[in-house]
Amino acid sequence: MKLGEYLKDRVTELLFAAAALGVMLLFLYAFHVSGILAALIAGIFVVFAAGCLVWDYMRKCRFYNRLTNHLNAMDQRYLASAVIEKPDFYEGVILHDTICTMGKSMTEQVYFSRQNVTDFKEYVEMWVHEAKLPIASLLLKQHNMNPGSEEDADTLRQIRKQLLKLDSYTDQILYFTRSEVAEKDYLIKECLLSKAFSGTASRMREELQECGFTITTQDLNVLVLTDGKWLEFILNQLISNSIKYRSEDREPQLRVWAEQWPDRVDLHIRDNGIGIPAADLPRIFDKSFTGENGRMREKSTGMGLYIARKLCDKLGHRISASSIQGEFTEFTISFARNDFYKPV
Repeated sequence: MKLGEYLKDRVTELLFAAAALGVMLLFLYAFHVSGILAALIAGIFVVFAAGCLVWDYMRKCRFYNRLTNHLNAMDQRYLASAVIEKPDFYEGVILHDTICTMGKSMTEQVYFSRQNVTDFKEYVEMWVHEAKLPIASLLLKQHNMNPGSEEDADTLRQIRKQLLKLDSYTDQILYFTRSEVAEKDYLIKECLLSKAFSGTASRMREELQECGFTITTQDLNVLVLTDGKWLEFILNQLISNSIKYRSEDREPQLRVWAEQWPDRVDLHIRDNGIGIPAADLPRIFDKSFTGENGRMREKSTGMGLYIARKLCDKLGHRISASSIQGEFTEFTISFARNDFYKPV
């Protein structure tokens, strides 16, 4: 609370006080009171008026400064009513009670909103689990069917391709809903990078073979601290991007290797696809960002890389990308060397 602003707010009161002092001096002069006595009375009036003003400023300044400091220091400012003390002046009491009432109302609203979001996420998660059962059943039936002709075989391949896409999209929904409370679902332990990548590649084998991908791996026998299930989902999103944005002018290739550093392990996934335009590269991890490639090629949701980065943040990893349009795209996942999660 600034003194200048306080005095500016009290201009009317100061003008009335000055007018009162002038009238009082006029009466003293009219009754022929000596000049020394009149000056003494005026001085006492000014001192007491100034003292009241200073006292009022100090107590209000203390209250409002504390209120401002608490608000600036808090992340959830609607909880300010829980930390501010009730002041000793009437205006402050009204303000304090108003803030408390508003804070209580806001807290209740936030609670109900969070509860609704939690209930919705739980429903979505349950729905996804139920939806994956018929998808898995259809995939199994399609796998066991014997096509009578080449046309039937091609139809079955197309059906399987669409079912796999549907299964991938339901996985995205599931991991997106869990990403807000990932700490309740993941388990950090030592994971072999070669095992995580081979598990992902095995599930995507048909798509990779259909597109004619050549895969080379190097130095993946490295242990990192992560959650294997979440890591495989992240790798799935990166490899799906490589499949989606492969180049039609050359044989698609996927190169995966690991680099070890004193403080971290870097996992690199590099393809020779169409690449990412330089203008889009800084935004590829943004929510719902599709970019030039997503608009030109098959329709993209812009959620895969966003969820991948979000899960990396939750796991304590760092994901980055580099690319040259028309040449390559490379994703790098950095795993910190940290023994915090290792069992004693």
